[in-house]
Amino acid sequence: MEHSPQATTVNEAERCENRVREFREDRLMTLEELAHRSGLSVRTVWSVENGYPCRLATKRRILRGLGVARRDHGVVFPVASREGVLGTRGDPRPREGVAPAAE
Repeated sequence: MEHSPQATTVNEAERCENRVREFREDRLMTLEELAHRSGLSVRTVWSVENGYPCRLATKRRILRGLGVARRDHGVVFPVASREGVLGTRGDPRPREGVAPAAE
């Protein structure tokens, strides 16, 4: 069976931009060290760093492994903070001039 390149890459629409690698490297941590401190597999941390979507619990574990407070999650997961995925939901009403998300 032949695999297409799309099967192993993140679709741009699904990509989850973050600064995990930047924070990890600033702390002089290896991928393995962050995985150990977070209680996650190396593959999971690698996947998050490379923009693959992950669960809320995974983001929380990575924050803990990096030593970043949950209230400061927006500096590591900027898109997540805007979407309110870490339990800090914003105002659900549409903002003026912003089209509602297509379903």
